Amino acid sequence: MREPQRAEQMRKQLIDLANRFQEETSRMSQQERLALMQRLTDETEIAWGVLPGPGFQLHLIKGRKRLEARVASGQTVTARMLAIPFSKLEEAVAAERTWGDGKLTQPSEPSRRSRVSEPFLGRLLTFVSNRHGKFYVALMAAPEESDSDPHMGIAGPFATNEEAEEQADKWTKLNEKRTKEGESAILPGMDGIPDDVRGYITEGIRKAVRERGWSTC
Repeated sequence: MREPQRAEQMRKQLIDLANRFQEETSRMSQQERLALMQRLTDETEIAWGVLPGPGFQLHLIKGRKRLEARVASGQTVTARMLAIPFSKLEEAVAAERTWGDGKLTQPSEPSRRSRVSEPFLGRLLTFVSNRHGKFYVALMAAPEESDSDPHMGIAGPFATNEEAEEQADKWTKLNEKRTKEGESAILPGMDGIPDDVRGYITEGIRKAVRERGWSTC
């Protein structure tokens, strides 16, 4: 089977799964449905959100690394998959952030943090960037030495600017608390951020620093 045919077959299977999920949960309360969505997402390897639109649209909620590895190796995707219907992209992105791959960007996830142990100015600078229609939060700990590179971290993606601003505020408050208690600052890791997004954001910040200096950023 050729690749386009295989992709179309998988898309149809996901739509069928989403329709079945809709039928099976139609009499559930919203709370019951959300609890089921969370449990099934936790139990499955790859989870998709299915959105209405021309031919239906898909949003990957969980399993990006596993899926990319299978595709790169040329293997057929045989992992257990879940398909959940959503009426809006924002709902699917929220599910990704809450139960799927996106939850790794939250401040409560230690494995995704980078610690700032070197001396810095004592405050974090935050920036919100829009890249490819998604929003990212960049945090920068300015070093005491003006000729040194900043310590940076990026969290995201988020569906709206408001969500990104809220996340930036959480990181700021978290580090304000840590510095008051004499602990080192922590930043979100960047290993899960696409290379083009990472390059766009970090270069933009470095350019602003070079042109305006630390104190005006």
